[in-house]
Amino acid sequence: MYKTPDILEKVAVLIPVHFRPDEDPKLIGKILEDTFRHQDLVCRSENLLAVVDRNSAAEKIFREAGEQSPLYGVNIHILQENRCKAGAVREGLENLLSRSDAEYFATRDCDGDHFIEDLPRLVNFLLYASELTGNRTVCVMGSRSSLEKPMGWIRQEWENLTNDFLTSAIAFRLAENLGVIDQRFWNGAPPDIQSGYRLYSRRAARIAADSLGALPEDRHILKFACEFEPFVDISLQGGFFCQVNRLTLVEQPVSSFSDSNYALDYGSYLKYLVNKLDINLDTALLLFDNALSKRSLFFTDHRRELLECRSFLEEEASIPLQAPFV
Repeated sequence: MYKTPDILEKVAVLIPVHFRPDEDPKLIGKILEDTFRHQDLVCRSENLLAVVDRNSAAEKIFREAGEQSPLYGVNIHILQENRCKAGAVREGLENLLSRSDAEYFATRDCDGDHFIEDLPRLVNFLLYASELTGNRTVCVMGSRSSLEKPMGWIRQEWENLTNDFLTSAIAFRLAENLGVIDQRFWNGAPPDIQSGYRLYSRRAARIAADSLGALPEDRHILKFACEFEPFVDISLQGGFFCQVNRLTLVEQPVSSFSDSNYALDYGSYLKYLVNKLDINLDTALLLFDNALSKRSLFFTDHRRELLECRSFLEEEASIPLQAPFV
């Protein structure tokens, strides 16, 4: 039987901090204080790390925090160069892995949408699933019961499209060696791959850091790779993912992705993934079209953007566009 772990001694928490330059510093300060409040309940102070862009408003807020602030004394790792969230999480994981003896590594976003109350549940489930399977390469995702409420219907459709394609591509690659994606701990639902609230076992955190470190210097790829790449490499290297429903805001107070070009950013990453997995482009198009056929968004005025995303895979493929997409 597994036992409830002493979370304080075993968990390290990484919070990548980024806000748009035009965001109100007072709002940034309030959101950060809400995010970092009560961290001492789940990890030792030396195992808490904020990763912050150099010379940003957030860095100044941390530096000037008073003794009564939840931000006072927080360890900060300064990024000399912004490499999107993927680069921030990689550097943060490398920092914590090199100096901490923690067994579990949590990533939480800085926007106030990842509630600290959920972290013990993620830890307990990771321990349970690991003990049950004997597998020490595990990641638990804090899944959202609704993608539409916090992000809107359009973003929900894009996330479902790309999540579907990603899992199909991984399943295709694993099937070549008679492998399968372990879905036993997905809570009976599609995986919420793009949730940034995660808990990695130490082995899984090592794979995640290596995976993110291997990404090319292309900001369109880096934009959404932070959650995708660890999901791919941990799955391919014998690890598995779980998900536990978590709290989420109905509307997020800020967003770093509100100005994203989904067709360009997602399309760039998906083409990179297909090349990485060495999947024939004709096969990749079939997988993409299978996912696209499930999306109501395609039958709206957003059809053009979805076809632009598809075009990243279509460039060198020989399969023409099929009904109902013509």
